[in-house]
Amino acid sequence: MAALSGIYNDPLPHPKSLWHMFDAAASGNANKPAVTAMHQTVDHLARLMPDKNAVRLGSWLEWTYAEFRHAAIKVAAAMLAAGVKRGSTLVTLIPNGIESELVLWVVAVLQLTLAPLDVGLSAAGRREQLCDYLSRLSPHIVMVSDADGAASLDEALTECGLKTTLRLSSLETGKDGWRSLEGLASSASSKEGVNAVTQQDNALEDGGKRTAGILFTSGTSTRRPKGCMMSATNVLNTAINEGAIKDLPERVLISSVNF
Repeated sequence: MAALSGIYNDPLPHPKSLWHMFDAAASGNANKPAVTAMHQTVDHLARLMPDKNAVRLGSWLEWTYAEFRHAAIKVAAAMLAAGVKRGSTLVTLIPNGIESELVLWVVAVLQLTLAPLDVGLSAAGRREQLCDYLSRLSPHIVMVSDADGAASLDEALTECGLKTTLRLSSLETGKDGWRSLEGLASSASSKEGVNAVTQQDNALEDGGKRTAGILFTSGTSTRRPKGCMMSATNVLNTAINEGAIKDLPERVLISSVNF
């Protein structure tokens, strides 16, 4: 045990929910960089920022913890206003980028169940696979990157006979029934109370038993990917255990759109 001396920090307090963990991190590191996305432009999703005219260094996109908190609450408030209920299931088909990180924060605020799927499922020739995923998940919210993804999801959802509460895209699609992140957020009332949006539903949390995420296996042995459920406690414990090790990277660096 002596050899481990200095490697681990003192035990961290166990947060009550994923949002409590995210909120505490944001409050304690407000002006520190949280995510740097080298492949996205500096003005991407600028309308989600508290200060649209803030001077930024470099041509790439970088958000601080305070900016993430602001954007997450803004999007979450707009989703509530659009009829999304806490505990709903969100399916995403988006590549790595600022959106994929923002989704994690919004999921924490609204206590959603996140099911991230391979973006390639929206390509021609994989409709049967996509419908299989959607039928098993019955998502209340779906999110894609662009108009092509929106068109593919529209067809798949119609084929599966599924209806959704909200269909989101990173960018404007020009398609009926779809709303961009910036467009959705701008429609929310600026007077929406932070406490009302961030107040956690303790009954829904159920002591950490709530399903926070569903990750699918490759399906190589069964040919049908298995959905592996992760409870809120699973995620919290993993985060706390990782946080016990010193000298971890201070931010997420995304240099490409790898999945």
